[in-house]
Amino acid sequence: MKTLLYDGTSMRGTTAEMVTDERPSHELRGAGIAFGVDSFGRNLDGVYTDYQGTYGAESEEYLELMEAAGFSEQFEGPFSPPDKFGCSYASDSAFAINWHRISLNELVKLGDLPATTVQNYQRCVNSGDYKKFYLQTLKKGYLTEAYTSFEDSGNYVRVKDFKAWCDKQSYWLDRYAAYKVLKRLPENEGRPWQEWSKGSVYSYGIVSEVAKQYPDVFGTIKYIQWNAAKQALAYKEMAAKHGIKIRGDVPFGVRLESADVWGNRELFDLDEKGYARHVSGAKPDHLAPNGQIWGHPAYVTENPDLIDWWIKRLKHVHELTGGDTRLDYFVGFAHPWLIPAGTRMATEGSRGKGFGNKLLKRLKLDNEFGEAQRLPLYAEAVGDVTYVVRALLKRYDLSHMLVYTFVPWGTDKETIQDLPRNFRKNGTAFSSTHDSETLMGMVARLYESAETGDPAYDTTQTGRKALRNKPQKERSVSTEPWTHFIRELADYCKEEELVHDRNLTDAMREVMLRKVARYAIKSILDSEAETVVTPIWDVLYSRTRFNTPGTYNGQPGFTGQNWTHRYDAAELQKHVAEMRSDIEASDRLKRQLAHLALAKQEVA
Repeated sequence: MKTLLYDGTSMRGTTAEMVTDERPSHELRGAGIAFGVDSFGRNLDGVYTDYQGTYGAESEEYLELMEAAGFSEQFEGPFSPPDKFGCSYASDSAFAINWHRISLNELVKLGDLPATTVQNYQRCVNSGDYKKFYLQTLKKGYLTEAYTSFEDSGNYVRVKDFKAWCDKQSYWLDRYAAYKVLKRLPENEGRPWQEWSKGSVYSYGIVSEVAKQYPDVFGTIKYIQWNAAKQALAYKEMAAKHGIKIRGDVPFGVRLESADVWGNRELFDLDEKGYARHVSGAKPDHLAPNGQIWGHPAYVTENPDLIDWWIKRLKHVHELTGGDTRLDYFVGFAHPWLIPAGTRMATEGSRGKGFGNKLLKRLKLDNEFGEAQRLPLYAEAVGDVTYVVRALLKRYDLSHMLVYTFVPWGTDKETIQDLPRNFRKNGTAFSSTHDSETLMGMVARLYESAETGDPAYDTTQTGRKALRNKPQKERSVSTEPWTHFIRELADYCKEEELVHDRNLTDAMREVMLRKVARYAIKSILDSEAETVVTPIWDVLYSRTRFNTPGTYNGQPGFTGQNWTHRYDAAELQKHVAEMRSDIEASDRLKRQLAHLALAKQEVA
């Protein structure tokens, strides 16, 4: 395949021979894109292959575009199946893979589905006449048919491979399959597992009984996970050929209504019936003044089996990605914020005992990932970042997230860690995140709220020259947010970007704001952070948030959309040349070229 840029030229032909730096790839400054497979939209021909993005050959166009743009990493969200609102941070399994990602086209190639079935299905998808729930139901039915076809095929090699995989994954797969079957039983349907008539208490016996009593459903669930895993691994290999490593994401909390809590009650702080005594959340901070309540049951940190469970979980994700894994809510590993169950105010919580040091020490001493120098992890250390949190980061040399849209513009602090000039070398810097406003949304908000006639805001040619000649730390003295923001970009902006003029037409204002947003991305790319991440919505200069915390799709009064956004290949293609130019100018292309060189060696 050969991906053309928006101007009709091709970036293919840029080879790994250009690499002259012999350092390990993780020591080279790189650029990534936060863009989950789930969010892949129409291909370059303008056609959907499913109601959401999937693995398989159909995803390679996106990888080619990422390679052409110069990205060396693709940052994914959690791989887990989402809840009914589309959120994978509230999954019913910490180990299962999102079955919606399965490519039906790949099952056709294996002979498990007829081509006509998938062709008709894809016509339904592209017609726009069917709701997503109906399409999901159709796909579930086709996956069930595929399992029956697989069972009847008599293909000894594939059956042997399937059984071997099931045995290897049995530590979580059997519980998950049993949980899903029990949840569907008429006597249990619609009730939490604590109230089930059958199987409310996990045991090896109940799993064995379910497997024998409902072999087809039990087998179908395993077959679906097997294919999801195989396709995820194939996607990882395909990404590597394009110089891209996949980075995963592991949520800190686990949903109470999950196979993990049902099958591992001893790891969670539960009462006699199985309900949570304490739930997870976040202490009030500058990001959430009232704190946050997430509702996940608290861990029993004194239980040594918890460390074993977490190691299995992290290794499971690392196997599927091969790149560094994000530790969500890293503060929780140091000292989680525990809130009494039933409480409606996060302020009533208190700090609990963490298990981060035990976990990271085991990972390091036992060399669990086979990495001699470093742990392939990076931390989301935001919010209540205390000395204990910083000590863990330093002791285990963990890269941590820096988020540009978290900058409190208009403050006079010079040590704001989320400013590019303060980024640490081992930082992983994001222009925005899935839970924050987009970069373009922030730029527009600051511009619209700016006060005209700010006396500290000199836009004359003499004033701009004087500003550029000042040391960086002396530039940000204004308490007016737009002025503070623009002064941080004084090395990039031209005169027209510095002028705040409410008389601009909407079209002129949009062009100006996009220029400023691009300069902001350049400033992040030029920082010392080892990895800079531009989410797909920032690449496209979108103002639409990917997720608004504390809201859900269909919530009365909420007009936004969470988690289910899709981005077409043609839209990404328009920005490929621009991104590559900026990435190359910031000397961040070497890591992708190093990845390409490694991929060539492995093929040879």
